[in-house]
Amino acid sequence: MEPVPSTSSADFTNQAILGILSIIDESSKNGTPKLGLLLAIINFCTKTASEIGALPEQMLITGDDLALAYLEVHWMHAIPYQGQDEPLIQIGNLNRDHFAVKICKELRDTLEEDNAKVSVLNSWEASQEALTQSHQKLFKKRIRETKEILWKNAVPRLQNLEGTQINFLYAVQTGSRNLLLNSNIPDLLLTFGPVLKVLIERRFAQIVEKLNPQVAGIQLADTIYAHLFMSNERVMPGVSTRKELGALQGGRCIWSGERIDRNSPADHVIPWHRKSISVVENFVLTTPSVNSRKSSHLISALLLERWLNYLSPNLKAFSEIGAESNLISDPSRCIRELRGLYFISEGAPLWNGPGRMRAPDPREILDCQEMLTEFISANNL
Repeated sequence: MEPVPSTSSADFTNQAILGILSIIDESSKNGTPKLGLLLAIINFCTKTASEIGALPEQMLITGDDLALAYLEVHWMHAIPYQGQDEPLIQIGNLNRDHFAVKICKELRDTLEEDNAKVSVLNSWEASQEALTQSHQKLFKKRIRETKEILWKNAVPRLQNLEGTQINFLYAVQTGSRNLLLNSNIPDLLLTFGPVLKVLIERRFAQIVEKLNPQVAGIQLADTIYAHLFMSNERVMPGVSTRKELGALQGGRCIWSGERIDRNSPADHVIPWHRKSISVVENFVLTTPSVNSRKSSHLISALLLERWLNYLSPNLKAFSEIGAESNLISDPSRCIRELRGLYFISEGAPLWNGPGRMRAPDPREILDCQEMLTEFISANNL
């Protein structure tokens, strides 16, 4: 494949999308390293947007930031699969472990020796904080090791398609361990990231399936995908936590006003299939019908305002619930992740309660972003 001169942003976008699809198509040759790097870059763009509210036309990713994003992709992969003794194989050389999975397993074992809560182990953010506080030297060493391996292998090879080097995503800064994303690439990955991630993750799971014949015959297509990409942070509120949440809600569903109790289903405010996050602030109790009808939709400005008005005076209570329960409390992450989703959802309909969907409205999406930004500022998150 020869480089194609870009004469417009549309040409550049097409070249980048075609390059990504080519990476996905060729990835079976060497296992998952390239796909993991793609996911890390997409996740970094999404996370940055949730933190700063927008992305620059060009964006620098430092070596340390990329290493952390790469380890996050593999954090849950270090867990053995369905009765196996070791994590699933991810690279074509079956005599070697994937370095990131090996590092993540070591770090997870270290936290388990500290008797870390499951909710901490299942959250990369919480685990990263715990490692920084208690095992800083080891953590920094593994970040440095991850960075060096990435720059030796996946980073220079990602954009090499059929033997031709085409820098359609980024340039490597000379003499540094930094990536500079090309013009318009940050916005491209933010906009198309949700769709690309599904394609990349599915391909990732297919490759892992082929590399692990020892687990053949267990409905692999979906179970391996779920194990690799849907098990992180899947921690639901226990009975006592539901009771406390119900009390905070005054025994009423936030969305419909109907009566609830501690046996009512817990709804993820940030839809699970859009962003896997199980912090206590992200849960409200609903009725079964409301929970099923909300599904994976983002909430309207009206419901967002209602939820924020409920959240604000109860931040201390949520912190206390997180300290005593199987969940963790992280309102800053919850709010910023939700804001990031609104940034990439300009054309999405919004859920305004049972049986009511609002047509896509850029003005309402912007209102939601502004409300969340004001909440972050007002509560020093």
